[in-house]
Amino acid sequence: MLKIKIGDNDLIIRIFSSNTERTLEINKGLYDDKYWQFLVFTENTVFLEGADSVKILAVNNVMIQIEIKSVKQRLRDLTNNADVLAFGIDAIPKGKERDFLEKLL
Repeated sequence: MLKIKIGDNDLIIRIFSSNTERTLEINKGLYDDKYWQFLVFTENTVFLEGADSVKILAVNNVMIQIEIKSVKQRLRDLTNNADVLAFGIDAIPKGKERDFLEKLL
């Protein structure tokens, strides 16, 4: 069994089975209107674990791909500006830094 703490991370999980692909987005632990603490992998099952419940995501899957969004990727999404990836803080308009920092936190 593998247990990954979700925390404040934004995750994109792609689940591939023999002929389908599902994409799930977990934003700061929130998925399906509930907060989850762990992403758990067992031999045949992938599920989310919360304080008082479990949500099965996949059974007998072929492959799971997990993408964890970095701060730069999250800023790119907030600003709709790909230059953030290359230039960082210099790509954020002057005076808007605090607004974006507030949204990240």
